[in-house]
Amino acid sequence: MSKPNFENFEKCIAASNDCVAVCNACNKACIDNPRVKELLRCIFLNRDCALFCNSAALLLQHGSEFLPPVCTLCAGACELCAEESARFDLPECQKAAEACRRCAAECREALRVIDAWLQSGEGLEPK
Repeated sequence: MSKPNFENFEKCIAASNDCVAVCNACNKACIDNPRVKELLRCIFLNRDCALFCNSAALLLQHGSEFLPPVCTLCAGACELCAEESARFDLPECQKAAEACRRCAAECREALRVIDAWLQSGEGLEPK
């Protein structure tokens, strides 16, 4: 099996970058909302999700050997953030839930490709 082409991860990189922006917008909307105490978990999860997504996007761009654990963590953070954000009626929360679901799916697809390649006995090498 040939080494995965990291340029093929453009969808995951784009979804991760979009998720960062949307999670940050959700954070701001939640902080500015009078119900901020009710939204604290949403705020924290969106902050953390944006950090994981940023890391995943950066590492995907150069094909880091840390991709499997980072993409796994990113997908998990996105799934949890999507679940929490979907609980609230703020438009920014709903957008965050959608962006997080999309990013989680793209991270899982990137992991599928990477795992298949690693099963062939090869190792990941940076670009």
